[in-house]
Amino acid sequence: MKKSKILIPLVVTTVLGYLGIKWQNSRKVVSDIAKGTADATIHKEKSFGGLSLSVINTIIENTPRAVKAVIDGDTLEYFYSSNSGKHVYSSKMSFDSEGKLNYTDSPFPGGTAPSIFVSNLLNARKENKENLGDRH
Repeated sequence: MKKSKILIPLVVTTVLGYLGIKWQNSRKVVSDIAKGTADATIHKEKSFGGLSLSVINTIIENTPRAVKAVIDGDTLEYFYSSNSGKHVYSSKMSFDSEGKLNYTDSPFPGGTAPSIFVSNLLNARKENKENLGDRH
């Protein structure tokens, strides 16, 4: 039997198998890139009063008794724990047309925990406006 009858199909099979693996991997890479691009365009970070959610989360981390903040449209819901830490309360707030912060729902209006958060939030908003003003 000739060596070419055995060798040629073996080489062709090996080359086609190699190309098939490369083709499959390249499709996966292209698919991953497309998925990553789609995720980046779909998931725009939410903001409240000109502050992004990541900035607000930093404020949360540096505010006593703060638990989390959730942005829903033009409303921010701020969650905080009681002094004992046994209960979690929330306060909803929004900015009016003049830029004044209003509590739309709060179990303890003017309470210590929401007041500290609001003070930190307004300070960050003021700094953000000043920084934006420096750029223009």
